[in-house]
Amino acid sequence: MRVWLLDNRTSTCDRNRFDFRAVQIPVNNSLVEKAENEILVTVTNNKQLVCNATAYYVPPGYTVNSDMINSITKKNLPCYIAINGKGQATIDRIREFAQGANFIFTYEDVQADEVAFLEQLAWLRDQPEPFAVLSKNIKRLMTAILIKPHAILYVGENIKLIDIQRIAGAIKKRPVSPQEIDDIDSREALCLCVNSALSAGMRLSREHLTITAAKTKGLSPELLNRIAGCYLRYSIEPGEPLTFGHLYKGLLNE
Repeated sequence: MRVWLLDNRTSTCDRNRFDFRAVQIPVNNSLVEKAENEILVTVTNNKQLVCNATAYYVPPGYTVNSDMINSITKKNLPCYIAINGKGQATIDRIREFAQGANFIFTYEDVQADEVAFLEQLAWLRDQPEPFAVLSKNIKRLMTAILIKPHAILYVGENIKLIDIQRIAGAIKKRPVSPQEIDDIDSREALCLCVNSALSAGMRLSREHLTITAAKTKGLSPELLNRIAGCYLRYSIEPGEPLTFGHLYKGLLNE
């Protein structure tokens, strides 16, 4: 996934002249800026097809400029093309016109209500072309990441890059700890139980433990070796799913 950030070095006050610089999402705890010549240039006419661009963005309302679109196609560069407000017939014409070109359908977030935004994401997800989302709302971009866009474009002066990393999966997801296993919902799953009635204060051994399918939440069978040797805080009946609540805290075998 590409991430484009507003490039304050080249952008102007013109609403339709936002340029972007590229950053990458590496698999570590920091974002590494790509080469400075990787610039996404917003174009509304042929004069803006500058030679230092590595990609182009055509904002809403300018896809009707067929001469400009044709010139972009000849450059063989990626082109992010806004489809805001386009009907199916117009989009099909764009598809036909852009055959063989590297076009990425892009939705420019116009800050409509949340339902309208989610509807647009659902539409983009179902299209055969790669897609991108442009927004100044970081939370909406993080939502868009969940449906795996080709790229996101952020129009803003500041960005929580660490949040983008986490949602995009660049930072390794935190594993579930044993203490959280009780909180995982399931219809019916195998869990640890005891095979006989045991009283509070008794020390569990492997002989006391069995594996049973239950609808209520219980400890995973994978924890059997860690549970053996722990002491019961409460009495427990045969077949009753064993939870961390039954055990004295801090007595799990490491």
